[in-house]
Amino acid sequence: KNPKHAEARYYLASIYAGSGKRKEAIEELSAIEKDSPMFVKARTFAAFILRQDEEPEAALDAINEAVEIEPDNINLVLYRVLILRDLDENAEAERQLRASLEKYPNDERLLFNLGLVLHDREKEHDAVRIMESLITINPKNSDALNYVAYAIAEEGGDLARADTLARQALEVRPNDGYYLDTL
Repeated sequence: KNPKHAEARYYLASIYAGSGKRKEAIEELSAIEKDSPMFVKARTFAAFILRQDEEPEAALDAINEAVEIEPDNINLVLYRVLILRDLDENAEAERQLRASLEKYPNDERLLFNLGLVLHDREKEHDAVRIMESLITINPKNSDALNYVAYAIAEEGGDLARADTLARQALEVRPNDGYYLDTL
């Protein structure tokens, strides 16, 4: 009765997605118009479904539409970076992270993801430098602590420092398998 009812389309898409009718879910989400307050949420959900269905190009298109509406939404930027990494478009992922970091220079999630992208680009020295800066911002960032500890151990560097960092990471998350492996 009301084809522009965005909420109805969104919830119908949720039902379709939950019952395995993913194509129908995407169709409903795609029908939500750009001027709707539900548009960003719908495009993000579509990107999620498409990524799960191993359609990263289509997922990137969907998340790009969401980012176009909310360019400063860090969660959307990070999801776009994840998709770019799926596509092995790490140079573009790095560019977008650096652009976001100009606005939010101390955002831990942006910095951590930049470190991962630099690692993917085989710029290990730069990745470690980013993770070190992240530890300076938040000395309890266990993922950064573990990353630096592992990098030091791999290089055969200062193993006492690597041990200290690994133990600090484990203080934050005592049962993390990656951290235990680093130690």
